[in-house]
Amino acid sequence: MTDNIKILHLDFGMEWRGGQRQSLTLHRNLLKHNFSSYYVCLEGSRVYEQAHEIGINHVLAIPFRKPHLTRLLKEWGPAILHFHESKSLKYAPFFRQFKTVATRRVSYPISFLGRMFKYKAVDHHVGVSQEIADYLSGYFRNVTTIHSCVDKERFAKAPVKIFKNDKINVLFVGAFSPQKGLEILMEASKKIIRSFPNVHFHLVGDGELMPAIRKMQDHNEGFYTFYGHRKNVEDFYLNADLVIVPSVGGEGSSGTIKEGMMAGKPVIASDLACNFELLPEELQPFCFKNKSVPDLEEKIEAAIKELKNFDREKLTNTALEFSCEKMTEKYISLYQSLAGAL
Repeated sequence: MTDNIKILHLDFGMEWRGGQRQSLTLHRNLLKHNFSSYYVCLEGSRVYEQAHEIGINHVLAIPFRKPHLTRLLKEWGPAILHFHESKSLKYAPFFRQFKTVATRRVSYPISFLGRMFKYKAVDHHVGVSQEIADYLSGYFRNVTTIHSCVDKERFAKAPVKIFKNDKINVLFVGAFSPQKGLEILMEASKKIIRSFPNVHFHLVGDGELMPAIRKMQDHNEGFYTFYGHRKNVEDFYLNADLVIVPSVGGEGSSGTIKEGMMAGKPVIASDLACNFELLPEELQPFCFKNKSVPDLEEKIEAAIKELKNFDREKLTNTALEFSCEKMTEKYISLYQSLAGAL
């Protein structure tokens, strides 16, 4: 019986980003499937605030100290520990009496000490892209690819009008951090503004690079709007005409690409291998050479000229291949396999 498998999820990220959305979604879906699923995060974390706001059961916040986790594991007695990011994964070597799963969501190399200490202690590794899974397979046995998901229910609504203009609205959603390639987008946007004065760039997110990116507007402030962190990102996708993903590295399974397609919007992304895994043939010609401002300029211009010709329904159907139902089913199969080995 599925409800006999008790699973404890650990996500010690303080922020509310794609990884936290994914781990919490998996926990919520497992509860719907009658699993004994429990979720542990840190006090003061955004994921705990989000879980409390939504009303998801079996979510507990603890201090970031090993004795609290040890006592909790003794009380709950899970069959499987699922580590969703690297901060919680450092505890894996101390709990070898449990079956363990670790999901790797970024494509950065893992340090030698990390491989030998944290990751080596894990029974089964999950890469959220084939690129990540192939990398993990070079060091560890028992590796599976399970792409992160996009929740179609978030987009099954009439959009709230946000962009009060009749312009071509270009959207970026993500952290203002070095790996997201915002400098590349801002440089490319300068030529786009000259060629298409009816274009407006909307940037949703926050982070360490926000002040520097704002300065890159030069004297074109009227062509950009910065929104900071927003919970209603679905409305931005549904209002946009075009979505840009200029990441220069480190991506796992881009939520922005899948969310853009779920909203039926064409997506321009850098030519990282993990991005190609997600895009249909229709969009692959619009991938630009990583870190190339001229190539991004060219691809944005080409996409703007083709806006009326994209098959919106096909884009949404591509995103449905990465549904949360399919992701949950794959994790359930993995849990059942591990539980059978107990």
